[in-house]
Amino acid sequence: MFIVQEKNDKLKLNEAKLDDEKNQLQLNLGDAENQLMKTELLRQSLEGDVQRLRLVLGDRETENQVLTSRAENLTGQVHDLENKTQSLTANIERLNFALARTEQQESAQRNKVDIVHSCQKRSWTFSTSHNQCLFELFFYFCNFFLFLYLYCDVVACKCRIYVCNKTQWTAENEI
Repeated sequence: MFIVQEKNDKLKLNEAKLDDEKNQLQLNLGDAENQLMKTELLRQSLEGDVQRLRLVLGDRETENQVLTSRAENLTGQVHDLENKTQSLTANIERLNFALARTEQQESAQRNKVDIVHSCQKRSWTFSTSHNQCLFELFFYFCNFFLFLYLYCDVVACKCRIYVCNKTQWTAENEI
């Protein structure tokens, strides 16, 4: 019996160890299940993050495509505007050249007008002076002819007095 008792004690001791081991394994299993649950929750959370990141990435790709298209459009517009700027710059240079030429022509025309005006002024002055001289010459001739007429009248005894008002001769009275 002693052997049986000893075997029984050993068995109990083994059973206690196995129970302790079973309890330890159950604790480890509970910890592992908790860890598995936490890992599963973390995995699901990460899958949600991945889905959100995929959506954000899709939105970003769409936005990049839109921005790339817009940048290409703006680049084309900039190229067109650069061409227009070059054309307008050439046109401005041409107009500036034409303006400079026109200003030179205007200056030349003004000089001609000044010369003509100066000549006209001298001509008018000369003409006025010439007209004055002609009028005085006419007046002297009239006086001379009057003198001759008076002389002839005196000779013929028909004395008349003539008065000159610088435009015509009239007889005022007879002597």
